[in-house]
Amino acid sequence: MKLIKFANVCFVLFLALSLFTLSGCGSNDSDTPAVTVAPIVVLTKMNVKTGQETAAKTAIVNFVTETHKEAGVISYDVYQGNGTEDHTFWFREVWKDAAAISTHFGTTQFGTLVTAAPSLFNVQFTGGDGTPQYFIVTTQTTTASAKSLLTGAVAIEYFKAKTGKDVEAQTLLTTLAQSALTQTGNVSFDLFKYEANYGMPEGTYQTFSKWQGSNAYDTYLASTAYTTFKTQSAALSDTDTATLATMFTTPKTLALKAEQIADPQPLSVESKNTLKEYVKKMAGQ
Repeated sequence: MKLIKFANVCFVLFLALSLFTLSGCGSNDSDTPAVTVAPIVVLTKMNVKTGQETAAKTAIVNFVTETHKEAGVISYDVYQGNGTEDHTFWFREVWKDAAAISTHFGTTQFGTLVTAAPSLFNVQFTGGDGTPQYFIVTTQTTTASAKSLLTGAVAIEYFKAKTGKDVEAQTLLTTLAQSALTQTGNVSFDLFKYEANYGMPEGTYQTFSKWQGSNAYDTYLASTAYTTFKTQSAALSDTDTATLATMFTTPKTLALKAEQIADPQPLSVESKNTLKEYVKKMAGQ
């Protein structure tokens, strides 16, 4: 009987010690690995109303200038297309984490731009609740960003995956992005995926790449990596991809702030949630 009681006591002590260890109590904090938070890259597109070019550019420059002062910004670049695309602007934003974006929502410049949006920008699409959306927003699927150049070129390309081919398409595009980063003359190559109902057809991907010049981009288009991608993607992409407008431009760079970050980062659940919140905020909700 005493042996049974002793065994029971030992068992209880074992359970208590196990719970103590699992809870982290008594562990050495120096042995706990540091948590690495991946930067969040956001691409925001807007289209300026005819007749509002000067007012919109002034508002955008003021907005970016003030945003550069935020502690949570790694880089915040704005581009204007050339020629027939000169009414289209892109913000390419790199934030330290989701908390930095949340802080951005509360700034004066953010509220000012969102309030002015109906008078400065065209409606890009209508949300599921009928709310007009003036900005098309997405976050990265994978990214490796380098210092921005004051000269160079930007290439923007869209890819629409066939229904049921999304996983294969994303794998192929990720391989393309990784290969492009090794090309001579490449500055950065970002691969974005749009969430459903955010202004693009479901299954839409976008590449946003920076090059030292048009010659570097032309060399890339003739590379084995790109020609192989075009061949393999034929079976994965919808024929209506052309309607999503491929554009190559030497951008009119209005403002630049850049610090180097590196390493491909997966699109986390946090990034997806941040994206949803970002779209609501940009719609003034």
